Amino acid sequence: MLELKKDDVQQIQLGTALIKTALLMVLRATEWIVEITTKG
Repeated sequence: MLELKKDDVQQIQLGTALIKTALLMVLRATEWIVEITTKG
């Protein structure tokens, strides 16, 4: 078993949150671009 320190767990959680936020932003940007191209 891998022993995770408290700091490591916090870093992993932070990284996961950042990835989720980044993916959400990409998704929103994609929707926005699609909306503009379909209207144009």
